[in-house]
Amino acid sequence: MANENYLLRGVRNTLLDMLLNPVAVTYPLFDLPVQAVNEMVLYDSTAALVISNSQPDVTYQLFEDIDEPGKAYHTDTPGELTIPTGKLTKQVHAFRVKATKMYPPFRSNNLYQVVNIRVGVNVGLEVIPQKTVLNYSEKVVLTVKNAQKGAWYSVVYFAGEINALPPKQLLTVDNEADLETILMPAGPAAFCISKKFLGDNADLQLETTYGLREDMELRVFVDDANTGLTGLLNAAVIIGVMPDISLPAVWYSQQSKSRYNKTGAADYGSAAGVRLKLSQSSVKYRLRLDAMDGPDTKTDIYLSDWVNGVAGVLDIPLIELTTEDMLLTVIAEKVIRPLGAALTQRVVIPVYPAHDKTFTVVDSQDPQAGKTIKVGNAQSGILYQLRNTATNELIVPPVFYHRNYGIGNTRICGDSKAASFDENAVMSDDWWIKSLFVVGNSSTDDEVLLPVGPLTADTSFEVIATKSTTGFSKIIGTISVNF
Repeated sequence: MANENYLLRGVRNTLLDMLLNPVAVTYPLFDLPVQAVNEMVLYDSTAALVISNSQPDVTYQLFEDIDEPGKAYHTDTPGELTIPTGKLTKQVHAFRVKATKMYPPFRSNNLYQVVNIRVGVNVGLEVIPQKTVLNYSEKVVLTVKNAQKGAWYSVVYFAGEINALPPKQLLTVDNEADLETILMPAGPAAFCISKKFLGDNADLQLETTYGLREDMELRVFVDDANTGLTGLLNAAVIIGVMPDISLPAVWYSQQSKSRYNKTGAADYGSAAGVRLKLSQSSVKYRLRLDAMDGPDTKTDIYLSDWVNGVAGVLDIPLIELTTEDMLLTVIAEKVIRPLGAALTQRVVIPVYPAHDKTFTVVDSQDPQAGKTIKVGNAQSGILYQLRNTATNELIVPPVFYHRNYGIGNTRICGDSKAASFDENAVMSDDWWIKSLFVVGNSSTDDEVLLPVGPLTADTSFEVIATKSTTGFSKIIGTISVNF
């Protein structure tokens, strides 16, 4: 019905009352539109009803019980009239309106329209994370702004999409059965990952029971004990998680494992790599070469391509063959977002001395010294020594070869931890390898001269090369010297 119709009918009734009173009087209009300002309000809060085209000579009262009408309200001019309710606590309140003429004989009737107002949870509350990016296994803290008094709040997540991984990969939970499942009125069930926290019309902090291992989308579940109603806050919070930088890492040989597991070092010029035992499927990895001694290089040098994790054992092969001892750092970065860091455990790959050397027998300048074996293209940082194959005696002293790069660069490192790959191995103190003291002659030429001493017969000698820093030795050749 048009507003003009209500207005005309109201004016008509007022004129009739003025002309006919006290012989006859009219009743208030009973079919006026009535509606709630909000059809749902929070527990223990007020609501309001709006009466359209109210009559200025009529008072209006709200009631749920006809015997207990509320305060009377009216307007001085025809139009809308807003009437507040008291505090609401039931799940549903059904309001009627009593209309009464303001002059004798105070005729009244009830507007026929019933207005229902539900009491429920406020799902529009703001949720603010303490941090949007966490370290691996760190717990989440969310703040619910102005949480409802008497309502319980908890942090939940729904499986799927960003939360598609199994719970053990997403959270620091030992047993999936420990996660409480919350049934929703509609849609899939949610997994609860926090205790319940009680609201009190103030900001409320929620901390998760478990730390996060992967990026997750989190929601807040509300259980209103006052009404028995539940709900899910509209706000969805995305939390980023840094890669796990505590992964155990060891080096491995791409050739025969049996030989390398026993020796603990890689052959010169062989293929090797780094193995991670617990890689993450959401993370990619690559290897950076670090300086073992002296200042780091200004430009990062990477010795592998990016390799995606597999939620388990991951091999990262080197793109270069091993020629010198290597100190490697594993760089981890999320595949989807640029969150990255270096693993705390670095990997040392010790390498045996080079074996591709030439040997030549030459006469010594001192006739008393006998002949000399010349090692061509000597390798820096190596102790060279001869051993008589017949007597198994070492010819002393050894000769240390280096290039003059300065005091700070004549050694590779002080103590190096060297370990070959073993799936069941754990790094221990047994694998610390002490550096050797450099003794004997020092040579800076491209060749090393090893005197064999006086001979009484044709003799065969083994040439032994030893890393001065790690102590790894290798027989790099055998040569015969004629008497």
